[in-house]
Amino acid sequence: MTANAFTPPVSQPLGTRHSRWLGFDPWLVLLVLGMIAFGLVMVYSASWDVSWRLYLDSNAIFFKQLQNLAFALVVMLVAAFIPLHWFRKLAIPIMVVAIVGLLLALVLSVGGAPRRAILGGSVQPSEMATLALIIYLAVWMESKGDRLSEWGYGFLPLMMILGIVDGLVMAQPDLSVVLTAA
Repeated sequence: MTANAFTPPVSQPLGTRHSRWLGFDPWLVLLVLGMIAFGLVMVYSASWDVSWRLYLDSNAIFFKQLQNLAFALVVMLVAAFIPLHWFRKLAIPIMVVAIVGLLLALVLSVGGAPRRAILGGSVQPSEMATLALIIYLAVWMESKGDRLSEWGYGFLPLMMILGIVDGLVMAQPDLSVVLTAA
């Protein structure tokens, strides 16, 4: 008999076999769906009274959130099929657009009071900056490789990038995004 006859079979983590067949991780999808459901419950419970006072409909803000969710799910599906090398090419332009958006929010302030949104309040550059920062830093860290642990090559430029974006977001002021991005 060979030694392989006595070795126990290697068990795969739950869902691994199905993940390869489906092309995605079903447990991650279930987790995201659970978080979406929890978020919708929280939005409804926190906004029904305000929605009634503003629109005479307790569901108006909730339905607006559902519309935003539908748009976000479409964007998420499109982004899932974008090849990673596109993100590598677009990291710098995305970061530049985010910084310009943050600067626009500061420049377009009303009566000296800083603003968090542009284009009539429908676009918050700080939210776009959070996503841009994630994409940019992922590409940047991947490019640095083993040199990332060096002070002048890894840590200092990283802190400068975070400082610029977080400084512009704090000037709005939007502390929740600063805490998320940092």
